[in-house]
Amino acid sequence: MKSNYTVFLDVDGVINSLTHLWTNGNAKFSSVTNAHQAGRYTIWVPDYMPELVQSIEANANLYWLTTWRDKANEHISDILGISKTTPVISDGTEQRDPSWKFKAVRPLAEQLNEEGQEILWIEDFGRTYSSNLTGTLKFVDTDFNGEGVLLPQHLPYKFMEHLTNNGYTGPTYIEAPTNSSIAGERNLSAGV
Repeated sequence: MKSNYTVFLDVDGVINSLTHLWTNGNAKFSSVTNAHQAGRYTIWVPDYMPELVQSIEANANLYWLTTWRDKANEHISDILGISKTTPVISDGTEQRDPSWKFKAVRPLAEQLNEEGQEILWIEDFGRTYSSNLTGTLKFVDTDFNGEGVLLPQHLPYKFMEHLTNNGYTGPTYIEAPTNSSIAGERNLSAGV
């Protein structure tokens, strides 16, 4: 392991801004957010995201934990400028409901925790966590207040300090994207 940190990284609601996705890019955000083709899908990636994820990859043991599964390496890695061989945690199915992730990640999380790794799971949890993993890893919720995208301030202070001490020069605070016209729709679109 190259670092004492391990990061499990999701795509939708973390890399892919859900506010921009649901509004087709018509969101208020202090960061330029561009549409990218990712296979047959369009994802919306803020301009700070590649540098932030590149820094995470350089300074932590990075794993994909996403319903994109292996397609994250195929379609998302190039957009972010990271390795196309990032390990992928999967349950061996094509299930779209993200509930599979808790069971699939548990054995690896427990093993890495026993080895002394500090583990961060970056996901748009929407305040829904697994008590079975509390104490094993830290949940970084990118949708705690409806943000729907990873903002630098979501990362624990100690980890962000580790990134900045090791070359990250991007922003450490970004205002969350907003669009009042979708406030009521967010709850209806939870299955998207």
